[in-house]
Amino acid sequence: KFTALVVLDNAPLIEFVKAVDMSYINSETVVCHHVTLAYDTEVSRVAEGEYCTVSIDAFVLDNKTGSSAFRVCEIMDSSGQSIEVVGGKPHITAAVAPGCRPADSKKFVFNENGDDVVVIVCN
Repeated sequence: KFTALVVLDNAPLIEFVKAVDMSYINSETVVCHHVTLAYDTEVSRVAEGEYCTVSIDAFVLDNKTGSSAFRVCEIMDSSGQSIEVVGGKPHITAAVAPGCRPADSKKFVFNENGDDVVVIVCN
């Protein structure tokens, strides 16, 4: 069981992945589907149906696997309150390389350039 924010329109994210990550073609899946707020808990961080704003500050490519993810820097609910993510690594999995799982994104999404990843800053 998990609580997540679903990306309502992922087309711009998928277009971005296709424009900057030529290895996405080798990926098993291009996801860009959700931000996990809490995993394996009955506690919900937001009410069902709540619209939130998710801000992305980087796109991170894992050079070891070919997977990629968007790094989330802020999540705000409709009243402007900040939403905390359990585990502290909010992200949107972008592309999943063969042999990897979407959850593997949390292993690299907060690494910096030179740590076997390429970080593309997003504004």
